[in-house]
Amino acid sequence: MNALTSMTHLEELVISNARPSSLRAKGLQPLIAQPVHASSTGTRSTSTKWEVPLCPSLRRFGLKYHRWLRPSEHFDLIPDFLTIISSRRRSNCLLDSFSVWVRSEQKDPFELITAGCLNLSGVELLADESRIGRQDLLRMRERAVNGFYISSIVA
Repeated sequence: MNALTSMTHLEELVISNARPSSLRAKGLQPLIAQPVHASSTGTRSTSTKWEVPLCPSLRRFGLKYHRWLRPSEHFDLIPDFLTIISSRRRSNCLLDSFSVWVRSEQKDPFELITAGCLNLSGVELLADESRIGRQDLLRMRERAVNGFYISSIVA
């Protein structure tokens, strides 16, 4: 991810992973928009600007996994995906596409964004592939978007 710091105009990024455990949440954190309170007088500003530390021009993001979960493995990045999507909606750094391929032979990825909004059906399909139950997914979604406003959800 360090190589991406100088690529401020990068619009599309697809990361290829050998297995689900090869990418951790810490590696995705720079893609999350953060609030920046700016004030030239040193006083606290009432307006909040949102900035993305890494790849602010990114419009299309994807993860391609060559193999998916083994019975002993767990996939816990869905809340991080939701946080990236919802935080970037608050900034001027919106994502047009967030795609996840869980197998190398998979033609069509799970699309987590449709028409600029969270695609709940894509998230649910990914959760099913990850052996995550509906209630757990709802709790993840609630925690991930806590404090962020999602204007609409595409079902």
